[in-house]
Amino acid sequence: MTDGTVKFIFPIRQGPSPQDHGISEKERRSHAARVGHLGKSRAASGSSAIHRSAPRTQAMYRMHLPPRRHTSSPSFGSNVSSNSRSNFKSESTYDSSSDEERRPTPPIVVLKGNSDPFATLSVVVTPLVNQVLAFMREALYPNLYFNPFFRRLYGDSNGPINVLHDSSWLPAQTARRGWGFAAGSLNSEGQALACIASFLHNMATLLPENGRLKMSRQALILTTKSSELLRKSLENTPSTGGGKSILLQDQGLITHVFWLFRAAVYSDNSPSVAVHGKVLAGSMMQGFNDGIVDHLMIIQALNDDCDDASKTMRRTHFDPNWYRLTVEPIWALAEQILPPIPETAFANINPAIEIPELRRLFISSRHQAAFCEDGMQVSDEAWGPPEQKQLAFAWFVTQSEYLMSKVLQIYFDLRENIHPPWRRGPSGGGEGLATPSSGERLTQAGLALGLLYYVRAIGHEAKISGRDIRDASPGIMRHLRSVMELISSVATKHEMRLYSDAHAWLYYLGAFEERRKMRPPSSSLRDWRVSTAAVDRNREAQVQWFQHRLAEHVLQRRRRQQQQQQEQSLERSSSGSRAADPAPLPPGSLPSYCRWPAYRRVFRTFFLSDWARPHGSTWFDRVVASQAEVTASW
Repeated sequence: MTDGTVKFIFPIRQGPSPQDHGISEKERRSHAARVGHLGKSRAASGSSAIHRSAPRTQAMYRMHLPPRRHTSSPSFGSNVSSNSRSNFKSESTYDSSSDEERRPTPPIVVLKGNSDPFATLSVVVTPLVNQVLAFMREALYPNLYFNPFFRRLYGDSNGPINVLHDSSWLPAQTARRGWGFAAGSLNSEGQALACIASFLHNMATLLPENGRLKMSRQALILTTKSSELLRKSLENTPSTGGGKSILLQDQGLITHVFWLFRAAVYSDNSPSVAVHGKVLAGSMMQGFNDGIVDHLMIIQALNDDCDDASKTMRRTHFDPNWYRLTVEPIWALAEQILPPIPETAFANINPAIEIPELRRLFISSRHQAAFCEDGMQVSDEAWGPPEQKQLAFAWFVTQSEYLMSKVLQIYFDLRENIHPPWRRGPSGGGEGLATPSSGERLTQAGLALGLLYYVRAIGHEAKISGRDIRDASPGIMRHLRSVMELISSVATKHEMRLYSDAHAWLYYLGAFEERRKMRPPSSSLRDWRVSTAAVDRNREAQVQWFQHRLAEHVLQRRRRQQQQQQEQSLERSSSGSRAADPAPLPPGSLPSYCRWPAYRRVFRTFFLSDWARPHGSTWFDRVVASQAEVTASW
């Protein structure tokens, strides 16, 4: 290569050089000349862009996938001129934006690197865009599908995930498909700007304050430009009927709104989430009926909808009943090929869960979790060939999404007192369909919240650099605490005894979350159990409302048991029979019915996974004993 030749700079990696892949320097210069000539010709003649398929020699940078049907992103040729792409805001780009979403789509690409030497993308790959693409490819998508639930389900011997490599391992296949969907959106400027902005918000949460503010500002700039392009596209969209319709009938426009919706979700922009969520849900439901929206788009959209709804505690924009009708064919097929799990492992639930739909959701969630329990995990071969594995994975995802959206609907119906009455009492065979009391209604609302929290805690964790970017626990716990405070105020003594186990499980979930978020004062987090004593010494600095209430609830049960024993002893004395009284317990010790093994059996009738950490055996008895000592000192 001569000294005057323009060089392409790539990240230094081990392995063969780019020339070994079949692209010679002569071919590079020839292609660059063609691109420049085509750009000058377009600028001079003002002619429309010419669609050219990418040459096969570009396989070094990207791999082509089958094109999406009925798609309408802009063609490669619309991005050839560098003048039309400078700073994302040239007038020529805005003038053509009205046609942007309706043009034929080029083949979807999966980027093999962050550079774009042939100018095929609709945005300039600046250092910031480069960083976002690397974050998406190497951190976000791998961590979404390599969380503890999927590691328990499929094993972790094939991890970590690399979305650029073909793999027969199902989490890797799914991560690759998600990355391909995001990379395919880079062919449209409006979609690309919103897509990059949404992942900038994810990156911002992992940065210090200064970096977070800077990243959020850049994301806001890109979102604003993307919204302007969408607005221009909508101005030229023909109206249906008597006026403008909020239901979009073009896949490109729907995808554009999806990325703006995701950007709003992770920027905590509630007004924008409400506007885009309403349009997106209505358009996708209609688009699915029209054949322009597929299951993958709906699953991704509802996933973000559930994330935001769980964080902000609102109803989902997607109707859970419609979603169930949409995915029921998937469930019917998948349930025929799922590895068998004994029904006794998940079907026997506590009678305190009285609402029939809520009982079905508990059973469904326990069924999914049973595949991860010790002794029930199956080998990779048991999931069948790749097609069956994908079907089984779709069953897990869609069941979980339906559960979250439906549980939120049930919860808000109960809080707003618009839920229809249900049969109460043991197994729904008690008092008939009378209107429930406040204590009964709030207990069922708390159970719905508890199920939502636990499903997200064990199945929807996405930790990057030690931070869960999908954590919705704070919002759920605020509502759960409010519900439990109301129950303690309005429930009758009979209701407190009737639903004692349910209340204990709800207090346990709150305490579990508090212990889960506790940080040891030491810098080393290698072994949680080693630092437990230090955590307990520092407990005054921690939020422990649920732990105190859990301990008080257990101790109240202990007092009731002791009172019953005393009454029985008096009855025996009055009748003349004499039985040995139980030996007094050592100071600070707890009877067996107040210890973890007894409560573990109770909690398992609701929902409890033994692999969830921190395990109750490491802290439950200590929390109760500590509260008992405080009570005794009074």
